[in-house]
Amino acid sequence: MATAADRARVTTIPAAAGWSVAAASRTGSRRRINEDNWLVIPPGPGVGPGAPPSHPLLLAVADGVGGEAAGEEASATAVQALAGAWRAWRPPAAPTAAQAGEALLAGAREADAAVQVLAAQPHARGAATTLTAVAIGDGFLALVHAGDSRAYRLTGDTTIQLTADHSWLAEHPGPGQGGSLQSETPVRAHPMRHVITRYLGQPGGCPFDAQTLEREAADGLLLCTDGVTNVVSLDDLVTPPSSVARATGRAGATITPTDGAGRATEHVQRLLDLVEGRDGGDDATLIAAWPAPEMATDPFGLRRLLEPPRRGRRPLLAGVTATAAGLVTLGAAGAWLGPRVVDTLRRPYRPLPEPTAAAYLQAWEAGDFAALYGFLTPGAQRAIDRATFVQRHQSLNTELTLTGLTLTSPPAGGQGPGAGEAGPAGSSAGQPGAGAADEALVAFDAIYSTARFGELRRQNTLPLQWHDGRWRIAWTTAVMLPELSGGRMVRAFSDPATRGAIIDRQARPLALTPSEGAATVARQYPQGTVAGPLTGYVGEVTPEELADRAKDGILAGDRIGKAGLEGAADALLAGQRGGRLTVLTPNGEIATTLSSVPPRAGETVRLTLDLDLQREVEAALGDRAGSVIVLDPQDGSIRALATAPRYDPNAFVSGGDVSAILTDPAQPLINRPAQGLYPPGSIFKAVTMAAGLERGAFRPESEFTCTGRWTGLPGLSFDCWLRTGHGRLNLVAGLTQSCNSVFYEVGKRLDEIGANSLPLFAAQCGFGSVTGAIPGGEPAGVVPSPAWKRQTLNDGWARGDAVNMAIGQGQLLVTPLQVATFYGAIAAGGRRRGPQLLERALLPGGNVERLLSPPSRSPLPWGAATLDAVQAGLKNVVGTPNGTAAAIFGGSPLAGVTAGKTGTAEAGPGRQPHAWFTCYAPAEAPRAVVLAMLEHGGEGSQVAAPLARRVLEIALR
Repeated sequence: MATAADRARVTTIPAAAGWSVAAASRTGSRRRINEDNWLVIPPGPGVGPGAPPSHPLLLAVADGVGGEAAGEEASATAVQALAGAWRAWRPPAAPTAAQAGEALLAGAREADAAVQVLAAQPHARGAATTLTAVAIGDGFLALVHAGDSRAYRLTGDTTIQLTADHSWLAEHPGPGQGGSLQSETPVRAHPMRHVITRYLGQPGGCPFDAQTLEREAADGLLLCTDGVTNVVSLDDLVTPPSSVARATGRAGATITPTDGAGRATEHVQRLLDLVEGRDGGDDATLIAAWPAPEMATDPFGLRRLLEPPRRGRRPLLAGVTATAAGLVTLGAAGAWLGPRVVDTLRRPYRPLPEPTAAAYLQAWEAGDFAALYGFLTPGAQRAIDRATFVQRHQSLNTELTLTGLTLTSPPAGGQGPGAGEAGPAGSSAGQPGAGAADEALVAFDAIYSTARFGELRRQNTLPLQWHDGRWRIAWTTAVMLPELSGGRMVRAFSDPATRGAIIDRQARPLALTPSEGAATVARQYPQGTVAGPLTGYVGEVTPEELADRAKDGILAGDRIGKAGLEGAADALLAGQRGGRLTVLTPNGEIATTLSSVPPRAGETVRLTLDLDLQREVEAALGDRAGSVIVLDPQDGSIRALATAPRYDPNAFVSGGDVSAILTDPAQPLINRPAQGLYPPGSIFKAVTMAAGLERGAFRPESEFTCTGRWTGLPGLSFDCWLRTGHGRLNLVAGLTQSCNSVFYEVGKRLDEIGANSLPLFAAQCGFGSVTGAIPGGEPAGVVPSPAWKRQTLNDGWARGDAVNMAIGQGQLLVTPLQVATFYGAIAAGGRRRGPQLLERALLPGGNVERLLSPPSRSPLPWGAATLDAVQAGLKNVVGTPNGTAAAIFGGSPLAGVTAGKTGTAEAGPGRQPHAWFTCYAPAEAPRAVVLAMLEHGGEGSQVAAPLARRVLEIALR
């Protein structure tokens, strides 16, 4: 179990503008992934000397919901969208509370919209998040809020909650409070305590609480998620001054009430310790903000009087100066003290440069290069335009293969190298009677984490100059990296590794690099078109791919897997690319080498595929566009994965006619079994039947009457494929004979039970999500639902949608591999195995190998009675005279031992339907599952079933 130190680290954010901020997020003791996120955006610089910041200080916390991975992505999406909207806002020099509140609410709505888009993705269904955000301006607070995270005002020893909880319990208080609960059930034990009623990502948009408040100068603020408030009492949330003025024991620091940064850090650390001590199971996130006391920098409150007038105040400098001079001349001390007080008052006051440096480093660390440019001095901006400045930083990151950047500088007044330096050499800045310095240096440490070259550490200095009433950065390229002075630049040179081979289950190669160690030799594909689209090919990385793959250590000129298994298993096959990170002089000579990494050969990937079977299956499929899959239902291993049309991957490395492949209207690049998306037609009826049985709406012996036309919805009628009708039959016979009327009725009843009944059940059966057999190479498909239809088509759900979906039509889209996997689970008695294509990886030399585990899957959500009924209906498809595939298997010894399902899916007006057939055998102890699908092939029973029978005979011989 991770320790508290492993789970949380308090971050102190130099927020400037008189505020000090600390934040931390602790992963709960019973969590694997932290669903929380926090956001701090320091105030933007104002315009003119002494002007208040233009952007107020922004604080926000978000607590994701919907499952750990989905919740983490939802909260991150929300804070990123809020940050983008906030930075895009262009406020006046001193925005009012109303203006800041409107901008904050607009940013929250942008975040809500972004989470709604995320929640529509198959991998993130149910993703949502709370959001509590506060903008701190000149004398005001603007707040937006949704969910059960909270914001508090901390006044002395008093805690005032600023937000209202949007939870079921908050809206249904107990007896005596005017609520609806019928008992005094303790909140902590109540089953509805975690149910929130407002959250980002909910259908129809999130209603936010929005308010603006006056800010008291001495008040602190605390934002936190429910992982804090569920275990920490209200009294514990405030930090008494006595607990602040004690030695922390951390780095030997003593925190005093006048130390704003220390107070915020100590407050967050103390609350984290409380949560940890009480074994908080949920993620706990906090942001504490305290105003830095003016006493720390202005003991007599005199410098404040020199600021330009704000909010209609009259300047008091002249009168106060005269009064002070007159008073101090009284008595014997007047002759000495008077001139010094007057000189102090007249001396131009400038804030310390460190907060500006810290804000610059924070923006740089976040990769906000456009904002970074705004910090530069006019002279630096004349020397380099914004676009070139941004491109220079991006190019450096690409050459470094940067994955992370950590920049730290000492606090204001610290003793680090260069800290506190001010003024040119020989100046008297800081001495009594001297003018304020125009230049300063702030030291900082940089840690560049790279994908290819490890970690680079540098000590550097940030030069600042006083311009137009604020500190600005006198930037040169040496700020990015000390070695880049004098027009030098970083260049990385790649040393490719020998790429691993792809082999079948008997070690026969599908792809290899000949002559071990000869990394420059072209990749070869000895099987030619056999499994060509499945194998894929390699090619030189494009600039667009490089922008996304630099974090993986990819450099310009590298060759990467582009498609098929070459792309899906690229991380295994590529090995560890080596290279040298150098600094070049302006004339192209190497000035120094920053890092050098040797290459390491890639692993050989062995597949579950049988090349002999693959060839025969492809021969059976011929040139007809479509897919054939053979898998073992006992372990989920894929024995053959055939597609047509096909291509030869050698064309991409030997100079073949690539353009003909790329422009072929038949689209041979698509690996149809895993990448093709189609309506499944009647093969989906097994899902519908199981859903009706599991929801208790029907029994296997439930009877129906088919006249050839179903009229179960007012004003609508739907035809059965058999126009004369099937007469009276039960549910099992309905599956055997593929009667549309039966399944229209089942779909209607399921929709009456709940509009999500059938969509949710289909998702639990594996539709609408990738199988994982070819990582990164599969679409998820579409399982339409009320939420999907509203978000995607901006339309409401109708009962006819469920009726259409029940026979595998409408907006439902699946891949052949999803269907084969589903029927493989039926064949395996409800257990879902794989599917698995990547079996194991072997290190160079072949002596060390590791198994590549298939994706873990839960069993089908079916009881034994449901499984028996579906299996009986499928066996009768082949083995009884009324079965839709009985004629195709007539006279075959497989007829009595095969279970299967035909499907004919409508594919648009004027086009032939898609033909489906899937089967497994022997039915009592299955050894093979076969799926055949022909695009626009016609009737499934007439076209796909004969193909599947031929392949099944080959697979079982």
